[in-house]
Amino acid sequence: AEVEIPPGREGLRDEQDVLQALCELRGQHPEMRRAIVKLEHSHWDEGDALVTLPESDSREEIRQALHRMVVPIPGEDATTFLARFATTGGVVEELFEDVRHVASGQARINPRGSVMLTSTHDEIRGGPAGLASEGCRFPDRPCW
Repeated sequence: AEVEIPPGREGLRDEQDVLQALCELRGQHPEMRRAIVKLEHSHWDEGDALVTLPESDSREEIRQALHRMVVPIPGEDATTFLARFATTGGVVEELFEDVRHVASGQARINPRGSVMLTSTHDEIRGGPAGLASEGCRFPDRPCW
């Protein structure tokens, strides 16, 4: 489908896994400046936190950056977010900068396994970290 997918790690269980994933990704992609930590299960915009990586590849400095991450729920801090992460697990991905629209779709799968696309839309992103959903545009913009 020629959809660009950010480098990332899945199947992460806890803070140590997240730290290891950030260190590995930074080692493989030294130009990476920010990453998203995503909970496996969450409601709407409550499951994505943003880590701004340091200039250094030092594990300790990356750990400190993890504890300064921008979290999605007002009043929450990195420790609370990481505790939620430990209950659900999740992924870490490089943040593609300046993404303002995210294609999304819904499908219906019947009991026989047939899949039917029912709708598509562009999620319009914004907010302080650029991750908050600010609305949708139906149908999605064709990308071909």
